[in-house]
Amino acid sequence: MKRSLSLALPRLGDGKLLDYACGSGVFLSEIIAQHPGRAVGYEPFMIQRMRPDLPILTSLAEIARLAPFSLITLFETIEHLSNAELDSFLMFATSVMGSSGGTLISAPIGIGPALIFKDLNRFALRGKRSEHRPIELVEGGDFRHPGTARPRPHDQPS
Repeated sequence: MKRSLSLALPRLGDGKLLDYACGSGVFLSEIIAQHPGRAVGYEPFMIQRMRPDLPILTSLAEIARLAPFSLITLFETIEHLSNAELDSFLMFATSVMGSSGGTLISAPIGIGPALIFKDLNRFALRGKRSEHRPIELVEGGDFRHPGTARPRPHDQPS
């Protein structure tokens, strides 16, 4: 969270932030605490986890009415998007971004030896099972293929 804030806040300037696929709104709430009224979230799938006290919208049309945005964030989500969904996100982001706006995107480690350690860490520290089949870990662990995560139940539409 600290790293995300340290990257986002200087880029926000005097504009507004859109936290695309904001989940329950944890990052959004941190931005609003420092800049009230200057951030909204978009989350169409995890509705049951949303905090009702945050401006989290489920409609892109509603978001478009609030444009322009000086910063659009997409944290730990891009790996779940199909090519068509990624194209849609990029077209939408371009349409609602101000002329000097930008995007800040983070993605989990999905290739190389770090993938294996990430999965081991997830299991050892949190007791979570791997999102990858063993062959995906082997292939991703030696840089042959990215480790494609299976969709998680909370990422699926209700």
